[in-house]
Amino acid sequence: MEGSSRFAILGLLFIACTIGEVLSVDYTGDTHVRVKQHWEITCSKVKDLSSIWWKRNGMVLGVEEFSTGMINVKSPVQNVTDKTWSSTLIAQEATEVHEGAYTCSDEGNETHHLTLINVDYTGDTPVRVKQHWEITCSKVKDLSSIWWKRNGMSLGSEEYSTGKINVKSPVQNVTDKTWSSTLIVQEATEVHEGAYTCSDEGNVTHHLTLINDDPVQKNLTLGQ
Repeated sequence: MEGSSRFAILGLLFIACTIGEVLSVDYTGDTHVRVKQHWEITCSKVKDLSSIWWKRNGMVLGVEEFSTGMINVKSPVQNVTDKTWSSTLIAQEATEVHEGAYTCSDEGNETHHLTLINVDYTGDTPVRVKQHWEITCSKVKDLSSIWWKRNGMSLGSEEYSTGKINVKSPVQNVTDKTWSSTLIVQEATEVHEGAYTCSDEGNVTHHLTLINDDPVQKNLTLGQ
């Protein structure tokens, strides 16, 4: 009797382990990407080929998204050892809509979360006429992409040549290997107002607003 019970318990454990293996899908690939960055996610250990259907946040990726050519799926590949299948989802350029939890099959309850990273900005705003101000951007992945712009236009050599505006040498974060850059202006003027970016990696800006409390300028404005 004891032997039969032990056999039954072992049988149940075997079934439980088998079910656990069948229902488990593995995910590998990019988890943190930037705007316009190429990314890929691969799922594997899928038992039923017909169950492969990529979803984001529980919603099936539609024809409209694939028709753009910016996102596609490689042909599934079968593992010759365990006869399971793998599938790879590829995006040419990351956009805001790509962020979310991905699944490729309903066999498992695992997901692969993709997070979009933006460049961070800190610094002065608003500022007064003739006030010193600084803006720092951080979390820039590619050092060569650092190029300060105002309202989408690169700051020209004419501005830098005055000595009133300059950029500190970029600094690398030893932890995540990203870069930061600081733009410095000695005295704010009307031309400095606008939306600043230091890299095309992100889609955020730092808006600098100018406060003009010069009584002479105020009187001229009122007299117009």
